[in-house]
Amino acid sequence: MSWRAFAWRGTAPFDFRRRGSQESGGGSAGAKRTATWGSLRRLAVAAILIGSSSVLGSCSTVEGYPVDPENTSAVLGSLQAYFDPAMDAQYNASFDPVFRRQLRDTIVLNRLRAYDIEYDIFQRKLFGDSNALSVGGDLVVLALNGAGATTGGAATKAALSAASAGIVGAQGAISKDLFYQRTVPALIAQIDANRANAKIAILTGLNSPDDVYPLARAYVDLEMLKNAGGLPGALSNITQQAALDRQSAEWSLSALSSINFSTSPSKLTIEGWLFRKDASGRAILVPANSRALNAWKKSQGDPVLANIPIATFLNSLNPKMESFRRKAIVDLIGR
Repeated sequence: MSWRAFAWRGTAPFDFRRRGSQESGGGSAGAKRTATWGSLRRLAVAAILIGSSSVLGSCSTVEGYPVDPENTSAVLGSLQAYFDPAMDAQYNASFDPVFRRQLRDTIVLNRLRAYDIEYDIFQRKLFGDSNALSVGGDLVVLALNGAGATTGGAATKAALSAASAGIVGAQGAISKDLFYQRTVPALIAQIDANRANAKIAILTGLNSPDDVYPLARAYVDLEMLKNAGGLPGALSNITQQAALDRQSAEWSLSALSSINFSTSPSKLTIEGWLFRKDASGRAILVPANSRALNAWKKSQGDPVLANIPIATFLNSLNPKMESFRRKAIVDLIGR
């Protein structure tokens, strides 16, 4: 999209030529007016170009990271050797467990470093892209409004105001494209957590001998680390956690608002398995057990059981639900 289109999106087009021709009326006065409007048009275009340089120049100042002295391109180039299939061939050709473990560790750790560098680049770009255009647009609007306020001629004020309005409209369109700007920190935090979990599996495996944790198994964990660095996985984890939090809140609400609720041993047994106490003594839902119970409810072939919330299942006085609770204890808890 050209800067001319960028500048005028969201506002009525301001046709300098037509305005000049309408006011010309012939003679030297008309020529002067035409020249004046031509100058104003060039002034507005110059303002837009200045705005574009402000947008581009602001990228490095709003990124939020210090300058990295490392030449990441050179480092990534040097790490490409550890992605070469020749390394795998060398590993597979050896029968020396000590050599195989050393080579496995070297390959895995260098690949892990490459993934870390690529993730750092991705993270910087994610923060930079979500801030640069927005801040740049603010600076352009402030500059145009300031020029309009300090310029004497009414015609010049009108031209600068039109340019300012155009950039405000374009900035609004950009903001829609960057709707996730406020959610980036939460997404990055979830990605970091996902990557940390993937790294735990890798580093734990590297503490084992090669026959326990061979290179092929390490590649599986490295692939999980690579995928953990993306937005889809972070969004999925946040959504799942929100669903679990809602389910826990619904259970608590149901337990507090119900006058008649079950106090049977089966209910208390499942409840004790489903929740754990934190340091303050507050009951916290165990996600894995909650998922297991929901899957079990759906597997029983009863549409009512499959669709009722866990809180209703636990507190129901219905004899059929009591029977299902006892079966759940046998199937899931093993008592």
